[in-house]
Amino acid sequence: MMTPRHALAAFSCFAILTASAASAQTQSPADGIIPAVPGVSSVTAVAGAEKPRPAIEAEKIRPAIEALANVPVTDTVPVIADEGTDQVTGDFAAVDIPLNARVQGFVDEFTTKRKRFLEDALSRGSRYLPMIQAIFKEEGLPDDLVYLPLIESAFRSNAVSRAGATGIWQLMRTTATINGLSRDWYVDERLDPEKSTRAAARLLKTLYGMFGDWNLSLAAYNAGAGRVQKAMRRSDQDSFWDIVDAGRKYLPRETQAYVPLFLASLTIARDPVAYGFNVSALSADGPLYDIVALTRPLDLRRAAEWLGTTVDAIKELNPELRRWTTPARAAEYLLRVPAGFGAILEERLALGMPFDLSQHTVKNGETLLGIARKLKVTRADLAEANYLPITAKLKAGDKLIVPRAPEPLRPVAATTLASAKPAGTSGSLDAPGLSKLVHLVRPGDTLDSIARAYRTTTTSLKEWNSLGGNRIVPGQELTIFSSSAW
Repeated sequence: MMTPRHALAAFSCFAILTASAASAQTQSPADGIIPAVPGVSSVTAVAGAEKPRPAIEAEKIRPAIEALANVPVTDTVPVIADEGTDQVTGDFAAVDIPLNARVQGFVDEFTTKRKRFLEDALSRGSRYLPMIQAIFKEEGLPDDLVYLPLIESAFRSNAVSRAGATGIWQLMRTTATINGLSRDWYVDERLDPEKSTRAAARLLKTLYGMFGDWNLSLAAYNAGAGRVQKAMRRSDQDSFWDIVDAGRKYLPRETQAYVPLFLASLTIARDPVAYGFNVSALSADGPLYDIVALTRPLDLRRAAEWLGTTVDAIKELNPELRRWTTPARAAEYLLRVPAGFGAILEERLALGMPFDLSQHTVKNGETLLGIARKLKVTRADLAEANYLPITAKLKAGDKLIVPRAPEPLRPVAATTLASAKPAGTSGSLDAPGLSKLVHLVRPGDTLDSIARAYRTTTTSLKEWNSLGGNRIVPGQELTIFSSSAW
């Protein structure tokens, strides 16, 4: 969202909200105190963290999105209930909610047709809000901005748009890099809620420094600063609302809706009970963990085997990891493991560990393309896994990491560890090295068009989804394993 965006990305949240409403999870009550969540009152404490899910395509329900973008604006100006909240704003102004029909139109949608969607998002967000609030307080940003992920990702940390925007803040790759996040073949820090929140805070501060107004800054978050500056020049207006009133030609329709959409969600988030919302809070603390410093790459399946846990459990603690392994050439990588297991892993590593990554030794005359074809991997993956440009020249004797999970893992001699628990079944990945996505079939989609969009084949689509023929219907969910660089 931080660079000029594709048209659909402005409403990515509703795709995910709709998906979450269709598969709402049942949560069980638990005793305990949930940390204070700004604007969320009378919530029910719920045990545990949300079960990890595959990456979700963040633009799946276009008809619903278009319906929201076309909410009629009446001539009357309703009064929006706003008791206000205590703001920790530092050097930045608070977010004001104007009393206009555009905002009220979305409030009406949220409290009727989209009520369940927003309830689910607020419940999911309760897990992250204390962390986001703490970071925004450090940065002097208004409390209200912690709710921006409601309309970006519905607080799904694994949300991925077809345009490539990723994580709860839906950051594009270039913008994420500019704001201090790493993204390579091994990791994507946009998927780490805490790291991406710090990047989003930097971006929001930069935008406010440019515009000095949150409405314009939020419009720039959606459409890009350059597009908003151009709209201001062309319309000769310096107010978001005046630019919108001047006509649709100055800002994209989705950007015109984006700001009132956020303000409407914020109106409800400040006091959801007053609007009849039933918000159940997930544990804000999340699972406890130890941190182990790795000086060599570690196969997550190996770690799962040693600790008697699963790959999913380790990946949930390390959401930035894109592969079955930690980075190959990181001087040090800080891996999170379940609380109480850090010492076990450190003791096991001290005894020696196999190098589970396959390697290829370069011969005279070999090129990246030739080696990639020989190994049956893409040249882009081969280059990125070895931190090389795609045009890199190779020297004989160079050792290249093969970007493919070894299968099966080489066995390791059993070693008695006094502090270790019995090892359980090793975790497994559905498709090592690939990203798992969910695509919701839209009108006009065919297996062939979907396969082309995700750089795969119709045969693979059929196999992954147990399809006997070519028939698919709108609303059908398809699982896709993609090596595309989201």
